[in-house]
Amino acid sequence: MRQLFSRLVLGSLMLATVPASAGMELNNVIFHFQPGEATRQDLEVYNSGDTPLYVEVVPTVVLAPGEVGEDRLPITDPREAGLLVTPNKLIVPPGASKSVRLVKLANTPYEQVFRIAVKPVTAGVEAEQSGLKIMIGYEVLAIIYPNNP
Repeated sequence: MRQLFSRLVLGSLMLATVPASAGMELNNVIFHFQPGEATRQDLEVYNSGDTPLYVEVVPTVVLAPGEVGEDRLPITDPREAGLLVTPNKLIVPPGASKSVRLVKLANTPYEQVFRIAVKPVTAGVEAEQSGLKIMIGYEVLAIIYPNNP
């Protein structure tokens, strides 16, 4: 009897679910800025869903990467940090893509590591029923290599 009940519950849950569609896709998650190569690269954000995608882009500088005291600081001044990431907010229509530009602003004598959070955000939600929406964001890695390693 218990097994029958659990099968009925599982079956009804499967019938009651709404098919989910994928949302945000990125063309690349690691960007390398080598000396003498291009100082700008583009991150393509593609919306494979059926509703507009609202995206927030938050760049951070990684201090002491890979060490115990690793820390991340939000970029407030791109000139000081050495990396410009623009725009910081996007609206991507269904089936379309938008670009986020990463620009290396200066050469440094040491390696710099950045993390760029690319997160979907919700617009105002009004519904008569409760629901659950799972949103997945990404962290993109950007590395600026020194002129003389």
